[in-house]
Amino acid sequence: MGPALDSLHGIRRIAHRTPATLAAVGVLGMIALVASAVTSVAPILGWLLGIPVLAFGLGAAYAVTDHGLFTGALSTEVGVDLVRERWLSLLGAYALLVVLWLTALVVLFALILVLVIAGALVSSAVDLPEIATVVPFGLLLIMFGGVYFCSAMVTQFLFPAVAINGDPAVDAVKSAIRVVRDAPASVAGFTVIRVALEYGLIVVGLAVIVAVGALDPLITDVLAGAADPGFLVEAVDIVGVLAVLTVLLSSVAIGQALRITYTTAFFTGEIRG
Repeated sequence: MGPALDSLHGIRRIAHRTPATLAAVGVLGMIALVASAVTSVAPILGWLLGIPVLAFGLGAAYAVTDHGLFTGALSTEVGVDLVRERWLSLLGAYALLVVLWLTALVVLFALILVLVIAGALVSSAVDLPEIATVVPFGLLLIMFGGVYFCSAMVTQFLFPAVAINGDPAVDAVKSAIRVVRDAPASVAGFTVIRVALEYGLIVVGLAVIVAVGALDPLITDVLAGAADPGFLVEAVDIVGVLAVLTVLLSSVAIGQALRITYTTAFFTGEIRG
């Protein structure tokens, strides 16, 4: 757990030495995620376009972060150079990322099938069928969490292995597994903290949006007494939409900046340490 906590200093170090790098990484990560999500809405072609956007964007973000942590300066050129020189490895890492998660889903489906069969057999053999229903459901939740957590422990290091360590796609999987194998407790602690950093602000942002949304009827009632209530209500609605987008995008950008910086600091500490 020590390395997981020590790596948090990487965020403070890069924010102090080169805040521009932290901002650039946040914007890169946010653009990669949002653009990938938007393009994937379109059938087939959009999904295919989203793959390089996400792979190249995240790869460049990790390269820029690594450079900023160890030189104290912002350089977007290292990100461009990485994409130009290692684009195939980045796409391969994305493909293996999908394969690993699909494998995890297959394992989870097999476990669910076993639980369903076992639950049906037990419920027919006991006098309290409720127990036979609750216990498998509880086990299902535990297994889902376990499979997801174990998969995340490995997959979170694929892009860093390519962008920072210079590994080809297949070797990136080996590097990720080696990091987990050499320090499982530290990686587990790191994963928990990483998730909190990445999604914590998004949760807070959504909570703020919901809280403000709850005031909408009150605002509408207040504006109803104005000389031109329709215009004011429409203006407030537009401002509200812009505010929601600003809060969400800002939360995603900050979360990505924290996640990528923290992951880079931890990964380099494990690989180079």
